[in-house]
Amino acid sequence: MNESLPWKTCFWGVVLPLALALYGVWCCVAQKGMMLSKYHGVRMVTGPAAVGMGIFWIGVALLLHFNNVSWNPSPRFAYFEQVGKLVACLLIGAGFVLMVFGVFYR
Repeated sequence: MNESLPWKTCFWGVVLPLALALYGVWCCVAQKGMMLSKYHGVRMVTGPAAVGMGIFWIGVALLLHFNNVSWNPSPRFAYFEQVGKLVACLLIGAGFVLMVFGVFYR
């Protein structure tokens, strides 16, 4: 973390993850989302694929947050940071699998 640029830490660790998490929650609740496609441009996804996309973006937001923000520099709390990163990676994987399953096997 670069202490000389606190706005950078605030953006990468709080603002951007908050925006991604809010979009992820919206995808899960509304069961709608937008996905960029190489051949079709913007594609709307619904149902399980949108829920998977929401879980994916929530995981990405958590990973960004835990990588860029260290609330307490004490080594006692480093364990919680690692657990947070592990949970984020599990959410990313589960969301991706659910999203692919929802898109291709619907």
